[in-house]
Amino acid sequence: LKKLTNEAASKQIRIEDLEKKLKAEIDGSKAKDQEAIKARQMHEVQIKRRDEEIKQLGVDMDKLREKHEKDLETVRQMHKIELDKMQARMDEAKRIADEEIA
Repeated sequence: LKKLTNEAASKQIRIEDLEKKLKAEIDGSKAKDQEAIKARQMHEVQIKRRDEEIKQLGVDMDKLREKHEKDLETVRQMHKIELDKMQARMDEAKRIADEEIA
């Protein structure tokens, strides 16, 4: 009986040791899971931040493109005005020359 009692106590201690090891492994696994969740959340935040930066760059590029197109149109109009003035001067000079010849 004493031998069985000792054996049962030994097995109970072994069971308790295994339960402690299992609990430690579970706790460690939970900690790793939490770290992985935090890392994934940080990664998602970085992705969102980059997406916002890219979106903002697109908006900035569109604004610059619009400004460039407006500036280009303004320059075209100014050149056309200058060309029209030059053409008017040439026409006037031709008219004067034609009058002098006649």
